[in-house]
Amino acid sequence: MSPIINKPHLIFWISIPIMILLGQIHGDNILIIGVYDTSIAIANNYLAYLISIFFVLIGFGYWLIYKFKHQLSNWLNLLHIVITVGGFLTVLMIGLIFGYSPIESENTYSNTLRINSKLINLLLTIILGQLIYLTNIIIGLIRKRNITNG
Repeated sequence: MSPIINKPHLIFWISIPIMILLGQIHGDNILIIGVYDTSIAIANNYLAYLISIFFVLIGFGYWLIYKFKHQLSNWLNLLHIVITVGGFLTVLMIGLIFGYSPIESENTYSNTLRINSKLINLLLTIILGQLIYLTNIIIGLIRKRNITNG
């Protein structure tokens, strides 16, 4: 597990095809997130593309730190990976399972109301995970460089 934690960019880059595949499974389903009077509707395939672009950027940040041989915290890496990848996989799965399909008439807006608070909490947790990522990157840049050629 240690080599994977030391190279977290590989985890994010490997998970990109998985996210795109999950988004394409039921791309016509729409995930609706309602916050007060504002509703955001996004199709699963577009959500998967956005998550994939986000994972490319995160992986690139980790890769730059690895390439310039800066030392990151292993437990912050693990925490960020679990929160981000697990959170976004859960969001995609919620979109697949509870998403509104314009083709099916039995799926209504009530599905969205039922899971909305849990989904908002999950998205806030993912945002917290990105704060962990930024903290880890800043700590890694401040620390001395890793002398070993691992």
